[in-house]
Amino acid sequence: MDGIQANQGEETVKVLVALLGLALAAMAQPTTAAERQTAWDAHRRLAAESPFAALPWRALGPSQQSARIEAIAVPKGSRNTIYVAPGAGNVWKSVNNGLTWQPIFEHESSFAIGDIAVAPSNPDIVWVGTGEVQPRHSGYAFAGTGVFKSTNAGRAWTPMGLADSHHIAKILIDPVNPEIVYVCSRHGPSVDPKWFRGLTPSSPCVAAASTATSRTTGEDRHAA
Repeated sequence: MDGIQANQGEETVKVLVALLGLALAAMAQPTTAAERQTAWDAHRRLAAESPFAALPWRALGPSQQSARIEAIAVPKGSRNTIYVAPGAGNVWKSVNNGLTWQPIFEHESSFAIGDIAVAPSNPDIVWVGTGEVQPRHSGYAFAGTGVFKSTNAGRAWTPMGLADSHHIAKILIDPVNPEIVYVCSRHGPSVDPKWFRGLTPSSPCVAAASTATSRTTGEDRHAA
């Protein structure tokens, strides 16, 4: 009798382990851009309908915590304006050479940032690539929702596509024509070998491993 109960116990453990494995495998699947957009829409709806919507938030700390800085951008010729993007938290802008900072991306669909670029020919045109690009041994690199563009120095943003790229590593804006933009997508979902790898044209952007363009004429373009 004891032997039968022991065998039943072992079988139960095996079934539980198998179910746990299936659950973990399901959790490991990356969310799609559509799923993340649906979640973001639900978040905005709940925020608008909340009975506490009018209450202001007050930061309580920790006061000394910092994180991964993925990108820094300064408009051409500027001595005071700086854009900074931590990998896991917003885009921050300073107009007094870093004395004070304001968040300018907190109401968009992604908090993880990969890169920032300011058009050399127009400081009001700012592009942001979402999704951090520094893979970590201790956890998953947070995915983004594509690239965003501002034409008023960060006061408002328009999503410009590439939502399924997940991680934007670099953005380069043509120094002469700000309508020409190159976007380097580091990879797609971390566990998916197919998405957005290699050199893929995506008008008016190009997803690549790395991209460079001439800072003076905009005529020389290289990708590796």
